[in-house]
Amino acid sequence: MSRKTPWIATVLLESRNRYGKIDNSLREKALSNIIHKTAKETTGNGVILLPAGFFSTGRRRPTKEIYIPWISAIQKKLKQWPRRNLVICFGIDGRMSNFPNHIPKDQLVLAIDKKIILAIGRKFYPTIIEKNDIELANNHDSQEDGKSRIFSLNGKRFYLAVCYDIFGIKHKAIVNPDVDYILNPIHKFTPRCECEGESCECQATSGDVYFAKNGFAGASRQWQCPVFGSVVFCHRKVPEKWPSGVSWDMRLKNLRTWKYSDNMIKASQGFSLKVPEGNALIRVYDSTSQK
Repeated sequence: MSRKTPWIATVLLESRNRYGKIDNSLREKALSNIIHKTAKETTGNGVILLPAGFFSTGRRRPTKEIYIPWISAIQKKLKQWPRRNLVICFGIDGRMSNFPNHIPKDQLVLAIDKKIILAIGRKFYPTIIEKNDIELANNHDSQEDGKSRIFSLNGKRFYLAVCYDIFGIKHKAIVNPDVDYILNPIHKFTPRCECEGESCECQATSGDVYFAKNGFAGASRQWQCPVFGSVVFCHRKVPEKWPSGVSWDMRLKNLRTWKYSDNMIKASQGFSLKVPEGNALIRVYDSTSQK
C-alpha cells in the first residue's frame, strides 16, 4: 500500500564540468540510473525532482517533436514499477544564446508520470540579466501548451517554479493558488568564492546561500508550504548543510536573520550514485521529515 503523503526526492548533481554544459545522452543515462536507484530505495508514490535545464534543445525551440523521445524513454523506465505512481520533474532549455552568456530563451519544466505529461511550467520571473532575452510565461499561473504548471499526486498539489521564479513568488506577493508544495528546479551553482558558509558576503556569486535564504525560505513563508529544490553544483561538492527542502517556521518574523538551523524540515533518507558527469546526491523527504 502506498503512503498517503507522497515523498519528494531532490536530485543534486555534482558535475565535473565547471560551466555546466549539457550532454543530453549523458543526462539520459544518469536519469535512468537515478530512477532505478530511487525506486529501489523508496516505497509508495513520489516525485523525483531534477534540475532546471536538465536537457537542452540547443538553438532550437523545445517542441514536442524534440522532447517526446526523452519522455517516452523516461516513461518506459517508469513502467518497470507498474504498482507505483512515480512522477519525474525535469527542466528543458532551448534557443540558447552564444557562450559564455549562454542564456536559454526557453526555460521549461515538465512533470510526467508513466502515462502522460502532467504539467508544464515556463519561467515567469527573470533575473536582471535575462530580462530582455527570454520568452516568459504571461504570469505565474498561465498554461503552457495547454498544460497547467500545477499537478496532483495522492491528493497533494505541486507547483512548478522554474529557477528564479522562486523569488517572483515573494517579490510579486503572489497568493498561494491552493498548493501543498513548491518544486523549484534550479539551473546551476558555480564554484564558490573564498568565503564559506551562510555568512559569506559574496553569496550571490555562487548562488546556493542566496537561493536557500531568500528564495526557498521566502517562498515558503509567503505560501506557508514546503519548498524543494534541485540543482547542478558545477565543479564543486554539495555543501553538507545546504537544504534542498525548506519549511518556514511560522513563529519566526524576520527573513533576513533566517538560518539553516531554523529550517523545519529535513530529509528522511539520502543516498548517492555515480553518474557520467560526476555524482548525484539524492535526498528523500516525506511526511515524517519534520524536525
